[in-house]
Amino acid sequence: MKFKSISKCHSEVTLENSEGTQAYGTASATASAKGNTSTLTITKSDNLSLINAYDLAYKMASSYFTTKNLILKDTTNTITNNCIEYIYTNPNKIEYKKPFTLYYKSDNININNTFQLTYKDKVLSTFEPNTVLTKITNGYSKISYFSNVTINPNTHECFISYNIIPNKILTINKDNGNYNEYLTIKDGLQEPVGVEFDEFNNMYVANFVKSNIKVYNPNKELIYIINDVLFRNLGGIGFYKGKLYVLNGLPINDKKSPYYKKFIIFETILSYDNKNNVTSSKVNVFCTDTLSAPLFICFDKFNYSYVTNYFNNTISKINMTTGEAEVYIDETKGILKPRGITIDKELNLYVSCGDVSTKTFFISKIDSNKIVTTYTTKNLNSPRGLALDIEGDQSLYICNLDSKLIKIIRDKYIFDIQDNILEKGDNILVIKDVTNNLIIDTFTLNIK
Repeated sequence: MKFKSISKCHSEVTLENSEGTQAYGTASATASAKGNTSTLTITKSDNLSLINAYDLAYKMASSYFTTKNLILKDTTNTITNNCIEYIYTNPNKIEYKKPFTLYYKSDNININNTFQLTYKDKVLSTFEPNTVLTKITNGYSKISYFSNVTINPNTHECFISYNIIPNKILTINKDNGNYNEYLTIKDGLQEPVGVEFDEFNNMYVANFVKSNIKVYNPNKELIYIINDVLFRNLGGIGFYKGKLYVLNGLPINDKKSPYYKKFIIFETILSYDNKNNVTSSKVNVFCTDTLSAPLFICFDKFNYSYVTNYFNNTISKINMTTGEAEVYIDETKGILKPRGITIDKELNLYVSCGDVSTKTFFISKIDSNKIVTTYTTKNLNSPRGLALDIEGDQSLYICNLDSKLIKIIRDKYIFDIQDNILEKGDNILVIKDVTNNLIIDTFTLNIK
């Protein structure tokens, strides 16, 4: 799609789910030009997320360039309801509105290094894939920390559980790390750990101290409390096929209980009224096998869950139909005091590990063949919960004991260009690994 004077073209796509079978939304793109101004308009159906509509916009805009890995994003776009509009000035003379961002796809980024995009030996932009996105310093540093990070699957917002003293849930801006209080101790928080959302955007918060789960509607009103006599120091929670799964952080100490000395994962069946408020809950014991201080849980698309066991350095794999469990990975593969766990679309597991006594901290990536790769990333300090922005930019977010939120960009170089010195025609650009003084790639960016 090359913009020409007084021209117009239209394209429509249907987006499918991860299995490639069932369509879940449509988006159309219309490009028009008149004089020195061109407009790219993206319109989406109600059931299509803004993230997917943006993807389409990027693909349409990338037709400006000959290099297939590059995408131009004009940051002056406007969004109104289901319409995203990109306006370009003088498209044939490269006088684009500034700034703009170049995305370069790659599967082999060293996440600890610093990279630069250069043109004629001038640095256009610097990129660090591993950064401290948010850091909070206060007078309670030894008794306050980030315990968990969650990406809301409905809105793609980022939330942090912040305890012990603060007793807060924070919302985090994923671009600049700015944060706001979402819930506090005044809202009934008591050392929050696990945070999850149902399909109606109700928030579920597992409280460590009182061993209950409090449910808040989208207006942040407390609407329900889930209790059970077997709940013990709750940690991670997770939704799978409409049911809430809850992890006990401590074993049952009642000698008369059939679950004496056992750790438990509970399955919770919820009922709702016509306003999508929770009205009742039924808690059942779901699994006790192989568990040893289970902390966090995640789910794949093949009816299995994966749970980190802090005490015995293992990860359990659980059949979500039967509740039967097996040890999936143990310490012989390098797993050490695992805490947070998440999974990507390729079924790679990411696990935060580390021993405070030896100050050994790392992230383990476990592929579907159980091959473990260890990343000793900078900025780690006793990592806790972690999350992947699956429907967003695929970044990995990691909580630290020292109240830091780390953001790791895994699959693309991102260069924000403020000073546009590029010329019409071919521009030879170079991506450099500054840390190792290496050239990653040299390519030609053609400005029409």
